[in-house]
Amino acid sequence: MLRLLTAARLAATALAATIILLRGWVALTSGADINLVSGVWLALALDTHEGVFYRPLAEGGYYGGTRYFPLLFLLIAGGIRGGLDVLVAGQLASAMGGLLLVTGAFALLRRLSVGVGLAISGAVLALAPYFVLQSVFAIRTEPLAAGLALWGSACVAAGPQVPRLRARALFAALLFTLAAAAKPTALYAAVAAILALAAWGRQKDAARLGLLTAAGCGILLAVLAVSTDGRAMESFRAGALAGETPLALLRPLVGLDAVRLLFTSHYLGGVFLLVAAAMLAAPRQVYSLPGLLVVLSSVASAVALATPGTILTNQAVEPYAAASVFLAWSAHASPRLRTAGSMAVTALLLWTSAHGIREVSLLLEANVRTSAPQERAVLQSAAEECRGTVLSESPLIPVLTGTRPILLDPFAFRVAGLIRPDIPADLITRLRAREFGCVLLEMDPESVRGQGWYANVHLGAPVIEALLDHYTFQRAVAGRGLYVADDR
Repeated sequence: MLRLLTAARLAATALAATIILLRGWVALTSGADINLVSGVWLALALDTHEGVFYRPLAEGGYYGGTRYFPLLFLLIAGGIRGGLDVLVAGQLASAMGGLLLVTGAFALLRRLSVGVGLAISGAVLALAPYFVLQSVFAIRTEPLAAGLALWGSACVAAGPQVPRLRARALFAALLFTLAAAAKPTALYAAVAAILALAAWGRQKDAARLGLLTAAGCGILLAVLAVSTDGRAMESFRAGALAGETPLALLRPLVGLDAVRLLFTSHYLGGVFLLVAAAMLAAPRQVYSLPGLLVVLSSVASAVALATPGTILTNQAVEPYAAASVFLAWSAHASPRLRTAGSMAVTALLLWTSAHGIREVSLLLEANVRTSAPQERAVLQSAAEECRGTVLSESPLIPVLTGTRPILLDPFAFRVAGLIRPDIPADLITRLRAREFGCVLLEMDPESVRGQGWYANVHLGAPVIEALLDHYTFQRAVAGRGLYVADDR
């Protein structure tokens, strides 16, 4: 029976790995997952490549503001400096995050003494679902942050039987600091490692790791503050809570909004029900390093989801990766869960493979390897043919044409305007003066959905009102609206 289960799990692992490779081939050759948010990361990288590390909220006719920490776009900027096309550099840097995620999961499981076969299954499971792969191929920081967090955890994962950490504590702290440089909420992993060391009776090692990580994060913030002349800190302050107060953020946390959101995905809901069942069957596992990673990454993601402008598919990457590691480790660590755990890992691999096969089939049927590049070419052509400066809601479009986006991030622009009304007022003045030859919008601002979108998510209603008063819709371009200045 055990041999049969092992063979079934390995077959499911091979199937899932094959689908990952096929999905990657489709995504990387088509750029089908590239979108507006991808454009924000690419625009940040281009700014950095051109010597502007975090642009000001408003200066010289350009608008900044972002909540993003720098590691991912620094990697992209490095690729551009090395001669890569900006889109290729972005895809390569994001794919590196996916590679760190799968190898970090494997390394952590092996450090926890999990057998090679089960460790491979757990690592593939961490990467296989559609939302993780979309994050990888759409240029997002979550896979990179999760991968660094898992590698840092692997440095301290062997338990109470190993000698004092010393050099490995320094390396772990460096990895945890890099994870925070990718996404600050990734510090959940450092906290989990410190608590695990303390639970093993390794208080000195826990204190050493805590001090080293705190020092690393302090240096990171100091470098950001000094190297940007305070622009990064101003940007983070403007966008950190997305216009909400700390008290307002407590309501979705107390109301368990993240839990309800989790169960809108049958797959994610199933995974976390399995994690909960494993923890109930072996309660001491909650206090293990894998258990702490699941709990603390889930709390960090719930906090992130309580802020406007975040979505489940991105914020679920880190707790899901931790849950995958936990389930694979449980199948090894608890004799009572060995059979059930192996069956659960196999079932999840088959479940996500079925979804992956369907998604890849739809992408191939839609011929995205041809249609996605054609759509970007049409947008690029429309922007290049515009008489005068182009104001694009999506920074991706000017990035594709090799011009600096006027708007770095339309969401951050609206949020910054809540505390700096002079910023949207400046853009409104420019729209009234018909300074821009063309404006490209992602949605129809006169539809019900578009009205809500621009009032509550991007740009802000006053900006759109000024646009509609002084610009006329000319035509649809690849699903976007092209507006041109009225005749004076």
